[in-house]
Amino acid sequence: MFFLKNFGLKAFFSFIFIFFAVAIIFSAPRAKAASFDLIQTPGDGRVFMKENFAKRHIKDFNTFLSWGFNTSMIRQVSRAEFDATPTAPQLTTVMNYNGNVYAIICGMKAHVASGEALVLNGFSWSDMQTFADPTFGMLPTAAPLTSSGVRAVHIPSEGRVYYIENGYRRWIPNSATWNDWKPFTGNFINSEGAKSLPLAPPVSRVLNYNGAVYVIVNGGKAYVPSGEALVLNNFSWSEMQTFADPTFGQMQTWTPLQSPRIIACGGGIYLAKGGKKHHIETWDAYINLGTQYVNVSSTACNSLPNGSGFGRLIQGPNGQVFWLEGNTRRYIPDPGTFSGYNFRVSDVRQVEQSVIDDVGPGSDMARWVSSLSGISIASTSGRTGKEQHLWTTSGENSDAGHYNLTGVPATGPYGGINLQNGVAGTGAFGKLDAGIEKWYITMRWGYCEWYEDFGIRDGDYPSTQTRNLNSGLKSWHLGKKVIVSNPANGRKIVAAVGESGPAIWVTNARGVTSGLSPEATDYIVGAAYGLGGNVLEYGWAVDQNLPLGPLNW
Repeated sequence: MFFLKNFGLKAFFSFIFIFFAVAIIFSAPRAKAASFDLIQTPGDGRVFMKENFAKRHIKDFNTFLSWGFNTSMIRQVSRAEFDATPTAPQLTTVMNYNGNVYAIICGMKAHVASGEALVLNGFSWSDMQTFADPTFGMLPTAAPLTSSGVRAVHIPSEGRVYYIENGYRRWIPNSATWNDWKPFTGNFINSEGAKSLPLAPPVSRVLNYNGAVYVIVNGGKAYVPSGEALVLNNFSWSEMQTFADPTFGQMQTWTPLQSPRIIACGGGIYLAKGGKKHHIETWDAYINLGTQYVNVSSTACNSLPNGSGFGRLIQGPNGQVFWLEGNTRRYIPDPGTFSGYNFRVSDVRQVEQSVIDDVGPGSDMARWVSSLSGISIASTSGRTGKEQHLWTTSGENSDAGHYNLTGVPATGPYGGINLQNGVAGTGAFGKLDAGIEKWYITMRWGYCEWYEDFGIRDGDYPSTQTRNLNSGLKSWHLGKKVIVSNPANGRKIVAAVGESGPAIWVTNARGVTSGLSPEATDYIVGAAYGLGGNVLEYGWAVDQNLPLGPLNW
């Protein structure tokens, strides 16, 4: 009564029902298990496969699934039948049949092409068991198991990833190496069995193949043409490992590894050229080299000896001086041009030829320009007119006196034109120095506003007048040197500002934008002046110390 009181009537009758129900189940007559049945006996959680007259313990749940089993296939057998069935070796996922090895995958058998294929697909030699017919015959045949496409494995117990090459495993030692190898290897698979593969030296990003050096970049190989290219791309000789086919042949080939042209390290920016690093001393010089710098390690940086530093003015071994501009070197043809651009000798740096050669040649620094000290020349091209002579500061008071004073011949020695065409008087700038008068040029210079007054006639045309005179700017113009070039005959002269004109109507009617002294006209165009004459080019002389008259360049 104590038992019933504490256990409870409801629970007691439930217990009786379950006991007898179980007893009925296991006492009911049933057929014995047949070959390939899955069996289990009460009180034992293990599952076995009946094979012929024996039973094989199914090693684990993975094996259970690999054979294509499911729980509905399990039948319960009595302890007596269970114990009466001999136990054979375990049921595993690796089968030896007549000396051939097969792996069990999804209820099918797949012939194993190699030991590498076995372990790289997650199987283990320790699982291999011998099977015979009819078990072998009852399994459908799957495609052979190969190692094709398996290039990287992760061994969970080691926590390491390996590259598989020719039956060996090569450790991938760090994330930088893995990132460059991954596009080639693909994602790794997990395989504890890969531990059975022998070890070879670790992989690296630097590859020696038949004596040539390559680096691994984004899953491909790039030939290394020089040690400088290697270290300045942040690779290290200490990384180098030897590789053979098929790895080398299977990798895509990239363009050869190039040395970065400009590097940054240790707080400085350098041009890497000729096996040296050349300090770029100014940001202005760096900008005009036209290339972004590459950060390199201090080890790589220190591997290069220091070369010559430089800014924008560089002088090569042959003495030529250049100005760096727009990733070109522009030759400075003479000291006068150098000074005309306000360059300073103290800014010139002697550099090695490798620095000169690094920067492509550009156009020479111009000897004449359209703007000088911010003042634009009045015209850069156009025809010219032949002017008359002007009085000089020497005090002559007749045409003949002027010709005698200045030595003007009757006929020009170059163009054969008449040079004794009279003295016009005093020009806009007053009496001129005799040297300026001989080679003067006139334009409508920008020291005032030029306009046409239609109320005043100049023959058939409105008169050209000026207003808003800037006397300081007018003084600046007097004597300024202008280079005049004639593309038609290749001649050039240095002329000086000594008069203003021509009239606006002359430009409109004849295309004449300048006037030249008789001597200058004779040399530069001869008789090809005025309407239909040669079109000339004009610019301020950069070197304002050039002598007046013909140029030989």
